[in-house]
Amino acid sequence: MIHSIRIMGYRAFHDFSVRGLGRINLLVGKNNTGKSSVLEALSLLWGSTNLSALWQILSRRGEQPVVDIQPGRPIQPEVDVAHIFTGHQVRIGTGFSISATNEKPGRSIKYHLVEAKPEENPTLFGMLTSQEPVGSPMALAITVPGVHIPPIPLTQRGSLRNDVYNQAFNMMRASHPQDETAQYITPESLQIQQLHQLWNEITLKPEEDRVVQALKFIDPTIERIAPVTSQLIFGGFGYSNIRGGFLVRRKDEERLPIGSFGDGIWRMLALAVVLSRTRNGLILIDEIDTGLHHTVMTKMWKFINDVSKEFNTQVFATTHSYDCVHALAAICSESEDARDISIQRIEADKKEAIPFSESEIKIAARQHIEIR
Repeated sequence: MIHSIRIMGYRAFHDFSVRGLGRINLLVGKNNTGKSSVLEALSLLWGSTNLSALWQILSRRGEQPVVDIQPGRPIQPEVDVAHIFTGHQVRIGTGFSISATNEKPGRSIKYHLVEAKPEENPTLFGMLTSQEPVGSPMALAITVPGVHIPPIPLTQRGSLRNDVYNQAFNMMRASHPQDETAQYITPESLQIQQLHQLWNEITLKPEEDRVVQALKFIDPTIERIAPVTSQLIFGGFGYSNIRGGFLVRRKDEERLPIGSFGDGIWRMLALAVVLSRTRNGLILIDEIDTGLHHTVMTKMWKFINDVSKEFNTQVFATTHSYDCVHALAAICSESEDARDISIQRIEADKKEAIPFSESEIKIAARQHIEIR
């Protein structure tokens, strides 16, 4: 379990700390104060030798450079690494670090820009210069204690090109296998392919029943859910859909595609599947209340509390919703020593999050004290 986090130089955080963390942690605060950035930082830290976390973060935000299309030159997707650094600067020496304390020796990771030296990673530099004749002026260095990761070359624009990323990802995975990555649920939930992969890990296990139990919070008539194994595409639509790939059966009804239900069912499905297959890990949920009515939130939090306790999983979530905070208070302990649940309020230009313990959350809810 992570007890505290320190973030230096990442996005809007020059030097920011979060302390007093529990098994369940709800991040609150006004828009643009950095709640999602804390989740991103945890994702980078937890998947330190898995480069996919960085690519997904930048892609999800649409942080891509404007590229001039040149005749005869292949078009490669790129992500602009400038935006992960405070001040959006791309120059040698720019960097950020993330560290955490926990029950074991602490974790840390550092990303920084260094001068490009092709001899340090000839394979990746060769790929880049095949389309960038002038070469790379700088490279992205990732420092993890006890692990050697060769610098990754960037384009003249300071961006990470897709082919270079894929090759770097495969090289890092081969030399430093890492199964321990954080499960990140965005406000849009998970993609169909992701849910199918996760479902395969709980198929024909008791965890399937947990998922149905969670869906019943929204629709008590649901009896079963199953993935659609075929990959037929009709009319140009298929696995690119926002919701799909699963069939749901309700009492006394024929099976229905999950897309026929509301957003809340899809959201709850993602939460339940991720919780039911993550043991001794980290789950990050951005805007946890998205698509959920306030009447189901207390049941949702109780489900998260029970499963995370059983599986020894730590949960970080964000919200703007008072109902979500109030529902969390309903499962908090009255004990002054209770440390399983915390709310962390993030304020702009503050160096440290303001923590609220379980007893303080209870009091705030009873007296209608605003802690968001």
